[in-house]
Amino acid sequence: MPLDEITPISDKPLFKSYLFYGPPGSGKTTLAAMHPSKHKLWLDMDQKINEMDVLPNKGSIHVWTPGEPLGDPEQIQIPWSPDPKNVAAGTIPVRKPRGYEKLVGMTNDLLKAYRNAGTAPPYDVVVLDTLTSMSDHWQRLLMFTHKVSFMTERLWGIYLAGMLEYINGFLQLPCDRIILCHEKRRIDEDTKQDIVRPSVAGQMGDNLVRHFTEAYYLKGRDRSGKYTLQTITSDGIAARTSMKIDPQLSAGPDIYR
Repeated sequence: MPLDEITPISDKPLFKSYLFYGPPGSGKTTLAAMHPSKHKLWLDMDQKINEMDVLPNKGSIHVWTPGEPLGDPEQIQIPWSPDPKNVAAGTIPVRKPRGYEKLVGMTNDLLKAYRNAGTAPPYDVVVLDTLTSMSDHWQRLLMFTHKVSFMTERLWGIYLAGMLEYINGFLQLPCDRIILCHEKRRIDEDTKQDIVRPSVAGQMGDNLVRHFTEAYYLKGRDRSGKYTLQTITSDGIAARTSMKIDPQLSAGPDIYR
């Protein structure tokens, strides 16, 4: 009976989902690495985590990379179209981009591993670094698959559906989940206010924070050298928190309490 499935609300959630976004060098990777978990899996779509000299809790991090560049590793190919009415004309990449498919396959393997792990999941936290890079890989795959030299209106619809499908699947992992993302800015035409959102194309960037328990905007270092973050929506910046914390605070492991 469906009524038998009703349970009291839990005092404390077992797992949380986090979105950290902001400009390069604002502390997103450092903050994710500060998670107290002893078993972290880093889905390194940026393929740069091994280049970082200073990173907290390095010994707790295992890294997976797609091993795929965005473009052809043998030569630079610049997509272009001389005729916007004929999107198939012009230069089209000849090598299939595989980064997005590899990431989806890895995430599906993780979901299967968690289902089979019982009470001992393989990782306590999984980090996707970054959603922006994943988006770039997905766009390249769509352009290659549909044999066009730029994104069309129809392809943007498929792009958004694919992004949402992946995010929803990633957030099904039964552990803490962290997604890192770059920022994008625009000026509101009516208020002339600077609007800051996660760097995802279309309306998804405006609505992305709603998918997460915690969504913080990383502002970078303050005068003391500490990374700072914003936890609520204010001044054109989208953010949210489920905890009783200040609207702005220093980035540190305390946010994972």
